[in-house]
Amino acid sequence: MSKKAIIAIIVAAVVLVGGGVTAYFLLRPTEEKTQEAVVVDKHPNQAQSILTGQWIDKGIQSQRPLAIMMENEKHNHPLFGLNSSGVIYECPVEGSSTRFMVLYDNNIDDNLKLGNVRSSRPYYIYFAHEFDALYVNWGASVRAIDILATDYIDNLSGVINAKLDTVCFFKTKDHPSPSNIYTNRGMIMQGVQQMGYRTTLDTNKPKKFTFTEEADQPNTLAVEGATDCMVIKPYFFVNLPRFEYDPATQKYKRFQFGKEQIDGNDNSQIVCDNIIFQDVDSHDLE
Repeated sequence: MSKKAIIAIIVAAVVLVGGGVTAYFLLRPTEEKTQEAVVVDKHPNQAQSILTGQWIDKGIQSQRPLAIMMENEKHNHPLFGLNSSGVIYECPVEGSSTRFMVLYDNNIDDNLKLGNVRSSRPYYIYFAHEFDALYVNWGASVRAIDILATDYIDNLSGVINAKLDTVCFFKTKDHPSPSNIYTNRGMIMQGVQQMGYRTTLDTNKPKKFTFTEEADQPNTLAVEGATDCMVIKPYFFVNLPRFEYDPATQKYKRFQFGKEQIDGNDNSQIVCDNIIFQDVDSHDLE
């Protein structure tokens, strides 16, 4: 419970007690006049995104997010659609390379190019499941295929489910296969309809993140008792990513492979507001 809520309850209790004491000394009953507190809705017809905490249209917020697997090899850059996302997971795969799982609210344009789309690994599926997301991938490891074959998560899996290859995905000539597979929200929703998947969030499922009402405020790094992190370097050894805080925009700029990482849709540098390191157990899967 927030401090504001606690204070409101205490104040209400004092008012009620005071009214009771006053009424005790009156010679005859009188009609008490009560004044209801006026609650002002600061965000009418909006709800907080389960990905970012930003206030978005209630109808959009109630829809399941999209989780899309993307490659992160040097030869296939730039990627498309990263700056339009809400959350990006970066995890190691084979050979110390990393791969992204990119999560989107449904307020992106239906034709926005997303990708390139690559194959799944088991842990990404578990992450996507925590958000009740619709999971999109092109191929998968053997262990990931075993999970995708169950009803654990609603998935749109190219190659594995060949009938979706041309429904949910399109190919370009900018990179050799399989680094030339892309998608967009419009195509994904066609696949969702074809598969008969649920499109609204499961309201009984616990949310991954908990946000304050001011979660959409910029990151000023002004947190009492915290250390300002101007440069953050994750421990990935192939792409050597780093994030540099820009006070002018109050965002972190992303670099890897020795240069700025770019979103191919508008050639802008990848930026983010917050960076979370999730400590997990790990072991090799053969």
